[in-house]
Amino acid sequence: MDRESCERQSLHTLGLGDSGAGLFSPEGLAATIRRAASFLCPCPPRRIVDAVLDVLTPLQPPGNFSREQVSGVLDLLIAGGDLVELRTGEFRFTRLIYLGPPIYVQKEVGRYLVAGIRPYGAPLLEADTFDVVCEGHTRTVDLDPSIAADEMRTLGLTNVTQEMWVGCPSPEAVGSLLERVEVRLGTAAPAGGVTQLKVLDKDTRVTYYKGRWRDLRATDNGDFVARRPQEFGSDLWCAVRVADGVPCKVIDFPIDDPLIPGRDEAWRLQAAIDASGGRSQQLRLRPVGEPQVDGVVIDFFSPLPGWAERRLQLVGTPVSTEAGALFSFRMGSAAATDLIQFFHQMLWMVAQVEEGSQ
Repeated sequence: MDRESCERQSLHTLGLGDSGAGLFSPEGLAATIRRAASFLCPCPPRRIVDAVLDVLTPLQPPGNFSREQVSGVLDLLIAGGDLVELRTGEFRFTRLIYLGPPIYVQKEVGRYLVAGIRPYGAPLLEADTFDVVCEGHTRTVDLDPSIAADEMRTLGLTNVTQEMWVGCPSPEAVGSLLERVEVRLGTAAPAGGVTQLKVLDKDTRVTYYKGRWRDLRATDNGDFVARRPQEFGSDLWCAVRVADGVPCKVIDFPIDDPLIPGRDEAWRLQAAIDASGGRSQQLRLRPVGEPQVDGVVIDFFSPLPGWAERRLQLVGTPVSTEAGALFSFRMGSAAATDLIQFFHQMLWMVAQVEEGSQ
């Protein structure tokens, strides 16, 4: 079988044969990760990424395809409820990924977001009965609202309200969040032999996330969001207090909620650090490119906590990115206005508006 035939067969097996999506598109990668996880979970995230790389690398077309790309989609599936990440261990923490339970959330009347993974490659919804639309890493289905609850219940999908599914923390002032972390760092044990830290540089531009990561410098002082290696598994998210380039205190995330991924608290803390330094993280509004269509595209330049990602999924649709953005969503103008207010309140973000997008 040649590469093109193998890719067609793979897309058919993944339920994407008639979707127009490619195997290396966001839809194709998300479906591949879901299938791998359905056979492997519970397991560390690295095992899922390795399995996907093993089967896709021989088929990859010219261009970039990396572990970082697969890991990024895996994180989106965790944020979106298809997978659940938990930490185990009392002294040495291990991240394990579990299958998310089958659920549905009403986005609007007659349209439902579905999430969760069944074991051993079983479909969440039968393609012969339901027209499941895959957009990016999300899946939606249109159903007559008068029968939707009975249909979903029969198939074992649990209804989750929008508020429960988003699960966002309470709004908090920048100073309050920073003070809580400062207190926790002040009472933490000495950092000891913590080495090989990578920190997010709070003095770099907020629109280039990858370029913000660097090693510690001898001139560094203050509190940073960081990642530190561990003997087994992925690097840990942490907050570190540094004096003249030397780590003095370290606390690992999560701090407030042990059931959420550590990166959720880390990214919110970084948003607070940026806002306090006068460099609030940004989102960019641009026109959808179709004058007759109401709506805008919002570009994001920094990763979002899982609860913010889930809020996005309720009101928007993932679309291709432009001009250096990490990811983008399309939505109606009214939904965009509410969303901008939400992100300003919860993550202290500011909006940049391109001409023609209002």
